Amino acid sequence: MWVCFSSTNFDVKLLVEKIIRSTTSNERFEIFDMESLQKGLRQKLSGKRFLLVLDDVWNENRELWLQLRNLLLNGTEGSRIIVTTRSTVVAKIVSKVEPYFLGNLDETQSCLFPKDHEINVKDLVNLWIAQGFIKSSTEPQSPEDVGHEYFMELYWKSFFQEVEEDMFGNIQSCKMHDLMHDLAIQIAGAKCVMFPSYGKNITKSILHVSFDFCLKSSRQIPTPLSQTSKRTRTILLPSQPWWRIEGTTESEPICYVIVSKFKFLCILDLHNSGIKTLSDSIGKLKQLRYLDLSNTKIKVLPNSITKLHNLQTLKLSKLEGFREFPRDMKNLINLRHLEFKWSMNLTHKPCGLGQMTNLRTLSQFVLSEGTNSRHGGEVSGLKELMALNNMRGELWITKLKHAKDAIAAKENSKQLYHFFYILLVEGPFDNSCHSIF
Repeated sequence: MWVCFSSTNFDVKLLVEKIIRSTTSNERFEIFDMESLQKGLRQKLSGKRFLLVLDDVWNENRELWLQLRNLLLNGTEGSRIIVTTRSTVVAKIVSKVEPYFLGNLDETQSCLFPKDHEINVKDLVNLWIAQGFIKSSTEPQSPEDVGHEYFMELYWKSFFQEVEEDMFGNIQSCKMHDLMHDLAIQIAGAKCVMFPSYGKNITKSILHVSFDFCLKSSRQIPTPLSQTSKRTRTILLPSQPWWRIEGTTESEPICYVIVSKFKFLCILDLHNSGIKTLSDSIGKLKQLRYLDLSNTKIKVLPNSITKLHNLQTLKLSKLEGFREFPRDMKNLINLRHLEFKWSMNLTHKPCGLGQMTNLRTLSQFVLSEGTNSRHGGEVSGLKELMALNNMRGELWITKLKHAKDAIAAKENSKQLYHFFYILLVEGPFDNSCHSIF
């Protein structure tokens, strides 16, 4: 059992609730009075050997600690309670043995995301899927659903902390607790590295790489890393500043070096990197499953990108100059998430969209000239959405130029019950919007 209680207000009742929850992750229970909670906890622990970790304790009131400890005496011999704290006073109050003081860890050495880095939960799950960490145990259950269950289980065990919720109370973004981050660094060992990694030897065991600084030139990519590139599976840029979208004269070589040297990547995140063109050799990354090009200056994607038959996630949001997709997008047969929100200069939807039946996310649907009502009396392009039964989430329908378009879109959207939110937008960054639930 692992319970985090990062508060100076040591509420014994709340702690007991959390301990019970940690033993019944798949059950729901009502919040009882203190007497009922005490009885429930004793029943859970009676006759069992347990390990309980109380994480990040700040309580310096010995009486409250003894009150909690007395509720935990029903376990069998060999049961243990581990308390982590940043207070030496707390350590003295709770200790029956000498405290163990952890040394400082170098966070730049064995992690991909820095401490307190906020990450979108959906992106996190898609990264897990891209690495092959998520497998569906039953046919009806999607990898995304399984991944979300994993996340919620880790969240309830305090590995993650919520940062932002949506209007329905679902966790949108999260960050890892400091102590969990330190633990993850220790476990990752030499497989993960975040540059700059001062004094870190680059070994053949490195699988996952991130750059925690503004990557301006390919010369900033360590030469030894390129020499061990056959094992590298992940390249992330988690901390690129927003102003990098203006681009630099040296941004194109970064993309060229990565694509030409690291041929076995599963995940490539180039968001905010300032690149203006994507190398045609991107099509050679046959193992690529996750590609993020958001907030770059890319206007055209090479058609070779449609050779990435294993690609599952493609992120193209906030590409101001991006106008149309490659002609053979339908060849991306395993694509599950296509995000291009706020790329408002798009003139066409992907060609063959109705054939991309594995899609679960389509953030925007663009009505091109050929699908407007004045050319056919009906928004026929929307019919392609009917075949995409796996899609969920939010959908923007943009470029509604006539009243008939909006009426037809509303009529068609009634059949798109699997979306929880549909927004009709009349033009690029137009204030005339209509939402349909």
